[in-house]
Amino acid sequence: MATGVAEPIEPKLRVDGVSEVLDTFLPGGHRAVTTRPSGLVALRATDVDHTWHVRLRGDGVALLDTDTLLDDNELRARATAVGPASDLMLALHGRIGIDVLEVIGDEQLIQAIRVA
Repeated sequence: MATGVAEPIEPKLRVDGVSEVLDTFLPGGHRAVTTRPSGLVALRATDVDHTWHVRLRGDGVALLDTDTLLDDNELRARATAVGPASDLMLALHGRIGIDVLEVIGDEQLIQAIRVA
C-alpha cells in the first residue's frame, strides 16, 4: 500500500470489506466528499453475485437489507456501480478510481459513498 499500487483483495475479505464500508464507515461520518446528495445507490459484485443497496439522505446513510424487502417492492437505483467485489472495495476506499467500474446513472452518488 505504501507504493500506491492497489492489489486485488483476497476472496474472503471482498464482500466483508464492501459491507464494512457501507454499514460502519459511512454511518460513522467518514465520507471522502463534503457533498451530501440524496438517492439510492446499488453496488453489484459480478464475481460473487451480490448486490448492496444504500440510501443516502443528506447526512443520513442506510444500508438496506434486501432479504427482508417484499418481492413487489422495486428498488430503483439512481446510480449503480458494477464490477468485481475487489474493485468495488478498492474504489470505495479510494485506492482505485471508480472509472474501473461500470457506472450507470448519477456518478455523484457513487462518489458520495467513498470513504476517507
